[in-house]
Amino acid sequence: MPEQDGSSTGAAETKPAADDSSRLVRCVLDAIPEPTIAIGLDWRVLFANRAARTWSGVDPDSQFVCCYTLSHGRNRPCEEYGESCPLRDVIAAKAPACVAHTHFDAQGREVHVEVTAAPIFNAFGEVVQVVASWRDVSEPKGVRRLLEIANRHTNMAAMLEEFVDALRKLTGCGAIAIRVLDEHGGIAYHAQLGFSREFCDSEGSLSIHGHHCLCMKVITGEVGDLSECRTEGGSVCVGSTSRFLNSLSSRQRSQYRNVCNEFGFESLALIPIRDAGRILGLIQLADCRPDAVSNTTVETLERLALHLGTAIQRVRAEEALHAANERLEDKVQRRTAELARTNQALEQEIAERNRLEKQILEISSAEQQRIGQELHDGLGQELTGLNCLATLLRKRLEAAHSPEASAAAELARGIPRTLKQVERIVQGLMPLEIGADDLVPAIELLLSRMQEGTGVECRFRRAGSVRVEDDHSAVQIYRIAQEAVTNAVKHGGPRRVLVSLTERDADVLLEVRDDGLGIRDDVGSASGFGLRIMAYRARAVGGCLEINPGPEGGTVVTCSVPKERDHA
Repeated sequence: MPEQDGSSTGAAETKPAADDSSRLVRCVLDAIPEPTIAIGLDWRVLFANRAARTWSGVDPDSQFVCCYTLSHGRNRPCEEYGESCPLRDVIAAKAPACVAHTHFDAQGREVHVEVTAAPIFNAFGEVVQVVASWRDVSEPKGVRRLLEIANRHTNMAAMLEEFVDALRKLTGCGAIAIRVLDEHGGIAYHAQLGFSREFCDSEGSLSIHGHHCLCMKVITGEVGDLSECRTEGGSVCVGSTSRFLNSLSSRQRSQYRNVCNEFGFESLALIPIRDAGRILGLIQLADCRPDAVSNTTVETLERLALHLGTAIQRVRAEEALHAANERLEDKVQRRTAELARTNQALEQEIAERNRLEKQILEISSAEQQRIGQELHDGLGQELTGLNCLATLLRKRLEAAHSPEASAAAELARGIPRTLKQVERIVQGLMPLEIGADDLVPAIELLLSRMQEGTGVECRFRRAGSVRVEDDHSAVQIYRIAQEAVTNAVKHGGPRRVLVSLTERDADVLLEVRDDGLGIRDDVGSASGFGLRIMAYRARAVGGCLEINPGPEGGTVVTCSVPKERDHA
């Protein structure tokens, strides 16, 4: 009888201990930020951590669900849709596996993920369960898309509308807006998705003069007292507006308008848009779900906001230049009979245009440098990491005598080629440091790299000793040659490109000639942004640019720059 009592007591003590152990495992898995699930051999999800439940909107504890239903929204395993099944791979190899998949989150948004799966063995060395987790790898693609939008547009409204649409796809937030500070202190909604008209009417009329709310603190850079929700970049990220308001005293709460909370938005993120240290506006994200915007997303948007700030200033300069040119043409047409009186105003307009052209060149160079740095620090590093993973994958597949080993080997060979292409692009975008004596070697190196990278024959011809006056002129001539050669190879499909540098009277003459498809009749008007930049560069050193069809086909770009330039 005592023995029976002892056995009964031991069994009773073991069950709570097992329950405690299970709860501990669940707490540990819930602390993992990536969606993580435990899967049985029949594809049933035995456990999903908090991140997986939030991702899918499904709780396996309350319903029977298979892994392919939770992650893909499908009713059959991945392999039947042409994707590798990590469960099958792990069971077959009795080793961890890593595959690329397309998942769908709780909002039905398609997300590119990397799935890592590992086996759980029993005492006999048999696989009894598989633990799988995944991470979103679609963000770099979305970030590059946003950078491309900021770099491409010359119309403010179109740029901001497309930027907001891409931001919504990147973040998955219910409401996105871009607000730009005007000269009167207003921060109207220039582009938005997901906010109601009533909300925009209520918030869009606010001004930094006389109104108080989180938006005003961010736009004025006065976020020092928001230690709980501000970032080092000056952004504000509130996981729950209800919790935020409840944490305030009555006096503190009176300093906020609380409109976002009244309209049902729990998550709120406000990211300042900056250029040269000055705040131009803000990116506003809101969602009815709490904690819908992560700190990582805010950090990414802070970097993007810098590029957006540069783009806003560039587009403003473009629009101002366009307006200045229109005003100039209008005045010339209307005041031809009053030339004497118009002459002074005309000179002022020309000076303003030159100033704006210089500003465009500076902004364009800064934009190129930032994009080059982003490619180097982001895509370049990621490709390096992927190269290591591809090499490891190849070795593992070869060791396993897998038929996929040849594909992995091709991947391992292809990534370094892509990395070299990225390095060449970065070299073309980063700041150029050449002097007057370095122009000829720099052009020769440019052509050598272009020929190596594209296979197009690129030759350089120089007549005698050619020397430009100063370093600034040398840089502009090089950039014109770089843009002309790139355009010829990219758009003309030539077999060869010839670059010549000669002296003609008091000028240095640069000529880029190709035997490609030629140009349309309207290309000579320099309607493209790149062609306008070349024309700006030529005028910046007192020169002129011509683009014409070649006598035997192809295109001829000619730039004439005076050897001695008037610096007045």
